[in-house]
Amino acid sequence: MPGAGTDSGGRERWGQIRGCTRKGFTLVHDTSGTIYDVISKDPERAVRFSNAMNVMTSKPEFDLSYATDFYDWDSLGEAQIVDFGGAQGHFALALTARHRCLSFVVQDMHQVVMKAEADCLEARVRFMAHELFDQQNVQADVYFFRWVFHNWSDKYCVRILRAQIPALRRGSRLLVQESLMPETTSVCCGAERSSRSMDIEMAYTFNSKERTLPEWKLLFKEADPAFVFVDVIQPKGSALAILEFVWEMI
Repeated sequence: MPGAGTDSGGRERWGQIRGCTRKGFTLVHDTSGTIYDVISKDPERAVRFSNAMNVMTSKPEFDLSYATDFYDWDSLGEAQIVDFGGAQGHFALALTARHRCLSFVVQDMHQVVMKAEADCLEARVRFMAHELFDQQNVQADVYFFRWVFHNWSDKYCVRILRAQIPALRRGSRLLVQESLMPETTSVCCGAERSSRSMDIEMAYTFNSKERTLPEWKLLFKEADPAFVFVDVIQPKGSALAILEFVWEMI
């Protein structure tokens, strides 16, 4: 049985280290790579994984409208937005269709943005290859992160946040659309059970976790105290909340 004896779990082998390759998944599969490393070597499994993600995100509670309709985008005026990990630009295209003053830079992996750029006909949406932990080199009014952080432990989330700092100006906003772990007994039993189950899944698959609002605030403070919390929006029916932080460094 994988992981038997003294290596019966991640804690016995690695202690409390929160590395992205040190988790239950790597013990079970006897690998030093991430889940993405494993499935990339198995085309059939990669297709199953992609299909599973598509099914999950197609559920009503993950509808893109919770991001487009519940934040006051008009209040930004004429603004440029970086859509971090924006894939094919679905979010950017949805917003530019409604708000003529907004323009977007969609950042994702090279192989993703090449095809997206070739297919995009909207002049206010451009695509840029950008790796997750690379220093941000685009100055913008808003940096939007949709479901980027929840499969990374605090250590790596801090790295992502700090990588944005060189491009930030006073008043730059970071909008994070992520699950918000409820405080114990603050929601109905079914809703809390669902959140706790996802938290466990994040732990054994990515060595990460779902975060409460206080944990999100602490995460940004650890990255830099100049990240100041502004607001949280939790639309009724949405599985994801929108957290807003502003960069207050002079």
